Amino acid sequence: MGYGRLEQSILTRESSSETSVPPHVLWKEARVGKDGVVKEDVQKVFEKCETLSQSISPDEDNDCRSILSRALDIPKYSGRVRGKGFGITPTSLKMKKQKAPSNRELQETLYALQAEVRELEREKELREQASGCKATSDKGSICCNFQPDLPEGISPCQLYLSSPTYRMVGKGKVHNTLGELLHTKPLPTACLKVSVDIALEKDALLPHPDDVSDATLVGDAIGSFVAWSSSLISVDDEVCLKPYI
Repeated sequence: MGYGRLEQSILTRESSSETSVPPHVLWKEARVGKDGVVKEDVQKVFEKCETLSQSISPDEDNDCRSILSRALDIPKYSGRVRGKGFGITPTSLKMKKQKAPSNRELQETLYALQAEVRELEREKELREQASGCKATSDKGSICCNFQPDLPEGISPCQLYLSSPTYRMVGKGKVHNTLGELLHTKPLPTACLKVSVDIALEKDALLPHPDDVSDATLVGDAIGSFVAWSSSLISVDDEVCLKPYI
């Protein structure tokens, strides 16, 4: 039903006067099976969140690295709030709690954003010049993550993680094609798009959790596409598929 409807369902069920539910509570409820049973790994993360909530102040919990992100040991993502669903950002959450900004404040924010966009465009041009890659879109929105040390196109591969130990956690196919996107969005820097076919360690955390499907574990990503650090991908050189045309 989505995080929004799930949150409303919880508030209605508990007849609560609150207007929102903590992200880690939503995250747990979204993973309750049809039989009402909560998986052991999910319960452990929830209990860790409960413990953290006793030691973290509300101001700390409102930053991008929330209690849930800390419990999952996931790096800070400035544009997302885990456990609130796709498209929810820290800014949108804060705006719901604050009064409507004045026209002057909106104008100042607009100027600041325009300056930030111009700075990002300059940095992107410098990176492209340094790597010899050019955007394949007129709008310059395609991320250049092509890795020349890996076969071009689609190749069977093994997927590794380096923490807490270096080990293989899955198998799939890597898409090493110039201009490749993940769910219509540019890939993170130094990452490639992979499709996970086999999970050897289902409970292992993904190196880059998926914003669209909200997948955080390797087992959750079976049959879908996720971003994977190119340094943690080993290609099977014996079998390689033809690249895209």
